[in-house]
Amino acid sequence: MKLLIEIFVVIANLCLASWFILLMYEAPTHGLNRLFQYGLLCFFFVNFISSILNWLKKGWVFRKFLITISLGFMLISCISAVFGLREMIKDHMTWKQKQADINARLVGKSLQNLSTTTIDGEAWSFSNHVGKVILIDFWATWCGPCIQAMPEMKKIQKKYSDVVDFIMVGVSLDGERKELTDYCTSNSITWTQLFEPDMIWSNSIAQAFEVTGIPCACIVDRNCRIAAVDLNGREIYRKLYKILESQPGGGHVQ
Repeated sequence: MKLLIEIFVVIANLCLASWFILLMYEAPTHGLNRLFQYGLLCFFFVNFISSILNWLKKGWVFRKFLITISLGFMLISCISAVFGLREMIKDHMTWKQKQADINARLVGKSLQNLSTTTIDGEAWSFSNHVGKVILIDFWATWCGPCIQAMPEMKKIQKKYSDVVDFIMVGVSLDGERKELTDYCTSNSITWTQLFEPDMIWSNSIAQAFEVTGIPCACIVDRNCRIAAVDLNGREIYRKLYKILESQPGGGHVQ
């Protein structure tokens, strides 16, 4: 029985290592995911080698050969991991620069002349909300991460519901009105939803904010100018607090 378990462990580790090698070549990843792949591959390979060595206690020549191969593989994995880490840092710096460029291009941009329609087909314009801080949530019912983030958006809406100079709107990138309406009804989404049928990524609001990925949140200040773009998670709270407290209106931020 013990021998069968050892054989199973060897075969399982070899298969997993082979699968990871195939995955790494067919679906290459970058940065932290690449490091994770190399780490797992190294783990599976070492487990395979250690199991083989337990069977070859007297085969010193072959054992040395396997040890040399495993050490070489580990060295290659470490070198590859270093390159992967460098690539991850490079990707992060590229992302930071992209964010800086977007902020420089968009922050301060006036939205006075920008208008759209609501989920009910009614006209909606930024110029009608001058004096309000507007949190805009870009999302869609077909976007898994957007759905996962919706409970947090509900918390934000509830937290600031008593602040009179604050409103929250959603910009749906759905293609059909019915799916959006059904989701909002069944999930008690009470804030205004802006929607342009069949536009999706061509939605005029999404284009004005240069949205390329969802979910993301943006903030418009009281002067109807873009104040912050591409926010997620705790960044939304920090930016909202800063902007709402900078020129307090009729409400107080807790």
